[in-house]
Amino acid sequence: MNSAPTNKRLGNYQLGRVLGTGAMGKVFEAYHRFDGRHVALKVMHDNWARDQQMRDRFLREVRLLQVAQHRHIVPLLDFGWQDEVLFLVMAFIDGGTLRERMDRELFTPRTAGEILQPLAEALDHTHAQGIIHRDLKPSNILIEGETGHLYLSDFGLSKRPGLDTNLTSIGMIVGTPYYISPEAVLGEDLDQRSDVYSFAVMIYQLLLNRVPFDKGDNDTTMFAHVQETVPLPTQLHGGFPPALEAVLLRALEKDRAMRYTSAGEFASDYQDALASLDETTATTHFGESA
Repeated sequence: MNSAPTNKRLGNYQLGRVLGTGAMGKVFEAYHRFDGRHVALKVMHDNWARDQQMRDRFLREVRLLQVAQHRHIVPLLDFGWQDEVLFLVMAFIDGGTLRERMDRELFTPRTAGEILQPLAEALDHTHAQGIIHRDLKPSNILIEGETGHLYLSDFGLSKRPGLDTNLTSIGMIVGTPYYISPEAVLGEDLDQRSDVYSFAVMIYQLLLNRVPFDKGDNDTTMFAHVQETVPLPTQLHGGFPPALEAVLLRALEKDRAMRYTSAGEFASDYQDALASLDETTATTHFGESA
């Protein structure tokens, strides 16, 4: 069986189309067989489902989502195991991902700030529970279609120190090359400042329509986070506000001791810098055409 094909039942759920594929498994659109609830059902990849360590990691995601309940974190509704298939059930969010929205439109300092604030709240909440997400990127941000409400999702690579002492190594660097922190590239222990770095890469991308480093292959891109200077927004676009640049560069410090200690601190300084801008600058698109 290949990760629970469509038109199959799992527990009380009828599976439909594939919504996406992540680090741990596939996500399907699904419906509860009895009450008709519309949900998203995540199924662990077959080759990992047979591995005890990876099963433990998947179940760990369930526990983390149970702990990390917040209005800007995708709600966990159910989980189960059937015919050697491990799955978890989340609320269905119908507006797609932030990555998809970024493909359709450009962002201004103001609209980027509207994205930053709720996600900072979600990150501060998870960090207060001792949870490090470790894979922040736009495709892991879900958007409610009618309201635009944002949800942080995909805790498959997250870590809660103390809970995960036997799951610290799976033979690979944890993170996505465009968004990975320097300390993650170097295989060091991560903390909330590592998430702040990845979060800042996302905001940099929202504002400039490009990531700081894209070298054409994963290894070179990852090590650019360690070795290369972040391209200055004011050099990429002459009109970019220096006040916002200063905030971004602090959040993107390679030495985490120089970085913001929390997402909330980053968001607060961003909002202060935004408030200092005139209306034209606050509503300007500084990225190239989408």
